[in-house]
Amino acid sequence: EDPVQASDEDDPEMAEAPASEPGVVYLSHLPPRMNPKNLRHMFSQYGEVGRTFLQPGDQHKRLMKKKPGSKRQRQNFVEGWVEFRDKRLAKRIALSLNNTPIETRRRSPFYGDLWNIKYLHRFKWTHLSEQLAYERAVREQRMRTEILQAKKETKFFEESLEKSKAVQKIEEKKRKKGEEVSSRAGRNFKQQKTEEEIRL
Repeated sequence: EDPVQASDEDDPEMAEAPASEPGVVYLSHLPPRMNPKNLRHMFSQYGEVGRTFLQPGDQHKRLMKKKPGSKRQRQNFVEGWVEFRDKRLAKRIALSLNNTPIETRRRSPFYGDLWNIKYLHRFKWTHLSEQLAYERAVREQRMRTEILQAKKETKFFEESLEKSKAVQKIEEKKRKKGEEVSSRAGRNFKQQKTEEEIRL
C-alpha cells in the first residue's frame, strides 16, 4: 500500500481541513538535474499540484562550471516549494516521503538521493512571494551599496593621484630653481611609478 494514500482519520487537522484549501511543502534539498518538470511529474501521481517554485543555485558557480563550447548550461536548483490543492494531501506527502529514496531505479539520475520535505503549517503561497520579493530587494540594495562604495574608492584614488601629480610638479619646479624641497611634501600622496612613467 502506498504510504501517501494512508487514511486521514488518525490526524484531526487533516480530517477537518476543507479539501479546497491548498497546502505548501518545502524541499530543503534538491539533487542535481531535478527541475520543475520532474518535480511536478513525481508529485502529480499523488494528487493535484498547484504552483511550484525552485530556487536556482549560485549563478557565478554555474557559469564557472560551464564547459568550453557548450551552448546551454544545465540549471541546478537547491531548494523548492510545492503547492498542493488539498492541504491534507500536502501534509500526508511530507509525513510519508520525508527521508525516503526519491528513486529506487539504479538508472535514475536521482538514485541514492533522499527526499528532504516538510509541510509548512499555515503557510500560504503569498508568504513565499513576499519572502522572495524581500530577498530580491535586499540583494538589489546590497548591490547598490557595493557599487556606491566602489565609486567612492575610485574617486578617492583619482583625487589622490591628481594631488600626488600636482605635488610632484611643484617639487620639480623648485628643484629646477634650486630651491629646497621639503621631505614631507607629498608624503601622503606617494604613488608607485606606472610602466609609462618608467619608460619616460
